[in-house]
Amino acid sequence: MAHKFAVTFEGDHVRSVSSGQKNIKHAAAIWAETVKVCIDCDCYVVLCIFDSRKSLHTIDAFDHAELFGELGIDDHYQIAWVEKNPAAIEATRFVARVLSNRGLPGRVFNSEEEARAWLFE
Repeated sequence: MAHKFAVTFEGDHVRSVSSGQKNIKHAAAIWAETVKVCIDCDCYVVLCIFDSRKSLHTIDAFDHAELFGELGIDDHYQIAWVEKNPAAIEATRFVARVLSNRGLPGRVFNSEEEARAWLFE
């Protein structure tokens, strides 16, 4: 499955939907577009819905921290991830842990409902 993504402003949050094979190159494209929409709309509440074909490699988790720094993603952002592929969720959780250990935003949820509840509580 080819990698596809769309980033849209939903009025009270930015929604980033991504599916297919992913690596840090794909992540860079997704996050660059997400940052652009956040800045354009002055909204830093982000809901990411991923359906990854397979898990990211461990090194990609560490590259995410560098990527977030390069793009200016900091604690001003509130980011909730939902990974729909059960086989990829632990890798997504690992990315979030790496980011958290570096003071960067991101939390993983099992469902969109849980993610929305956290974002909008």
